Amino acid sequence: MIEEEVEREEVTRVVSEPAKPKGPPKFGIVSGSYYIAKNEVCEDSNFISERGFGVADGVSGWNDYGFSSHAFSESLMQNSKQVLESFDKEIQDSKAE
Repeated sequence: MIEEEVEREEVTRVVSEPAKPKGPPKFGIVSGSYYIAKNEVCEDSNFISERGFGVADGVSGWNDYGFSSHAFSESLMQNSKQVLESFDKEIQDSKAE
């Protein structure tokens, strides 16, 4: 009975000790983009910023119904980048205060 209690204490001690980080992770992403148009029309869009990136694949079938798939994917990526950058600005401003 005594041996069982000792084993439980050791397990509890090991589980309750959190790992101590040794600083921020060190990694990076090298990014770039290249468009390959079908029939000389590219319906896709993307953005690359310091904090992130996004890709929107335009759906060519929408053109048959009068919608511009390029305009949609381009607007989606522009708005995504704008929101991401404004979020970063808010964080920076709150840290400065």
